[in-house]
Amino acid sequence: MRFKATIVLSLALILLGGYLYYVEIPAEKRKQEAEVQQKRLYSFSQAAVTNVTIQKPNGELIEFLHEPADPENPWRIIHPVEALANDAAASMLSSQLERLESNRMIEEKSENLKEFGLDPPAYSVIITLDRVNTEILEVGSESLTGSEVYVRKGEGTPIYLVPASIKKSLNKDLTGWRRQELFHFASIDVKQIRMESPRQQIEIAREGDGWQIKWPSERSGRQKPIEAKGDPSEISNLLGSLSSLRGEDFIDEKKEDWKRGFGDPILKLNILIGGLEREALFYKVPADPEVVYAVTTPMAPIFKLSEQAFKILEEPASSYRDKRVVDLTDPSQVEQVAIKRGGESMLLEKKEGEWWIKGGAPKKVGDTAMVNGLLFELNELRVDQFPESPAAPAKAGLSDPAWSVQLKGKEGKLLSEVSFGRIEGNQVYTRSTNQPTPILVKKEEVDRAQKAQEEIKPADAKAAPPSDSTEPKKS
Repeated sequence: MRFKATIVLSLALILLGGYLYYVEIPAEKRKQEAEVQQKRLYSFSQAAVTNVTIQKPNGELIEFLHEPADPENPWRIIHPVEALANDAAASMLSSQLERLESNRMIEEKSENLKEFGLDPPAYSVIITLDRVNTEILEVGSESLTGSEVYVRKGEGTPIYLVPASIKKSLNKDLTGWRRQELFHFASIDVKQIRMESPRQQIEIAREGDGWQIKWPSERSGRQKPIEAKGDPSEISNLLGSLSSLRGEDFIDEKKEDWKRGFGDPILKLNILIGGLEREALFYKVPADPEVVYAVTTPMAPIFKLSEQAFKILEEPASSYRDKRVVDLTDPSQVEQVAIKRGGESMLLEKKEGEWWIKGGAPKKVGDTAMVNGLLFELNELRVDQFPESPAAPAKAGLSDPAWSVQLKGKEGKLLSEVSFGRIEGNQVYTRSTNQPTPILVKKEEVDRAQKAQEEIKPADAKAAPPSDSTEPKKS
């Protein structure tokens, strides 16, 4: 009997669960959706919006054209100028209008619109749907709390209270509604950057997962440009700065007259985005030394930038060079460390996660963290100075270095090698696999690496190293 009762109870629970899942929950969801729809002032979808016009009491009018089929430029301003719109701002306004909900209706029909800031309204918004139908929103003054604002849907319609965020979104001048960025791209799509000015030329090109930079040598008689690995962090910062370059003001009229008066550009910038090349020319005029003018496409305005925003593009080529002395992406890959210093050598090998000092009877390293400390300090080494005329290895003390470290991975694969030579002031001449020509590193950084190396000592207790091969167990 108990078994039958259990089956009946289980069936009842299954039926109850099915009823809740298929009947009660969907019904509750539909009820909530219906309540939301009842609160909404409009029933259109954002995709149906083709035009939005914003008008202020002074007669100032801004009209947008919405083209959802154009993912690159879905929003354009067509009055008072023809320009690309700030997509984020325009899309947010369109979404707010679509989802605008009334907290409550204040009056069915009011004779005193001034009381609500609706005679005249602070903003009148005309929404054109499918290029035919229209909806109207008039926005008045804030409520006493400031969290709500009075609105109505045109002449003779009720007055509602809605969230004040809609009024804040409308509170922009023409500049705030315009697309201010000179370039519109995702950093991952950039393949190449070229910058050319009277002072220097730089080419930065993506190679695999990294970057390669190239610039002409200033040394007389040398035609071949200098090439070096690019610093991923610095180039990432450059891309971020380029994507955020914004015009603080715009020139829309008589652009050709302005261009003729600019003279030679102070910088020519080309960006290869996917398979499309974008160009910008930057100018300065003596009459306005704190402003930089940027010319991009014939359809775009002339952008006016602050000199401070432009400075990122004037960095020397060396600032984009890879400054890592040791390129050790994953220190855990290191299986062998060979150290030579002062005529002595030390060979470290990793077996089953433990480090051993080889040579004679192998000795276990007292503290594995000490080896990891050395790898950390080596990985933290950065170039302090790239000499304009690199010293010869012998002159830099690198033909017979004071000390060196060689790092290998599995199967003896060379991961990196670094040598330290002559000390010059507070710098040390250094050369590595990642920096094949002599460079200068701060002495304090080299000293930290030396100290980490000196702390690697064998354990007091002797232990036999693990065997490379295991013997079969005796039965």
